[in-house]
Amino acid sequence: MAQLEAVDRVKQGIALARAGDKAQARPLLHQAVEDDPANEAAWLWLASVAESPLESLAALERVLALNPDHEQALAAAHAARLKAGVAAARAHQNTHARALLHAVVAAEPESELAWMWLANVAESPTEAATCLERVLAINPNNNLARSTYERCRSAARAALPAPAATPIAPSASLPKYARKTVLLVDDDPAVREALTRVLVDHGYQIVAG
Repeated sequence: MAQLEAVDRVKQGIALARAGDKAQARPLLHQAVEDDPANEAAWLWLASVAESPLESLAALERVLALNPDHEQALAAAHAARLKAGVAAARAHQNTHARALLHAVVAAEPESELAWMWLANVAESPTEAATCLERVLAINPNNNLARSTYERCRSAARAALPAPAATPIAPSASLPKYARKTVLLVDDDPAVREALTRVLVDHGYQIVAG
């Protein structure tokens, strides 16, 4: 019975999400996953209507707990983790930001944006300089990274607190150098649509399979 009710709530939540009414969709989808925690589609749609990257990440991690090989959910979770790390850094939640961003660079060592933000939340000038060295190895033309690196190195040599690096204000989507293309393949049209919404929201370009 609970599963039938969950299916009905998912259908209603999907209809509201498609209509752009995320606020009304969220409680229905939350109730659906409470009734049926193994409902993969409900978690995917919940990720698509989440109020923050961290909430989206939590929903996507539930999808991956159910289906660890879900490639599109893996990609979306990675992008959500990066956005959540940037949001935490901007909110001066440095410890949380570091944990998220370290997870990003562990999965994608060439993430210029993640290394740049790690420099912003580094615990010391030496640590910041190390992060900025990674940025410059990826993109030698990053002038902000180069100027900040020199200041961090000077501060480290003088054993002084690091001067604050100028944060990179993230845009609504990831910068062009951070954008990736994902081949989206799924037999269920509703699941395909949910994944498309989540991936596009987190800066991916979609190619239908």
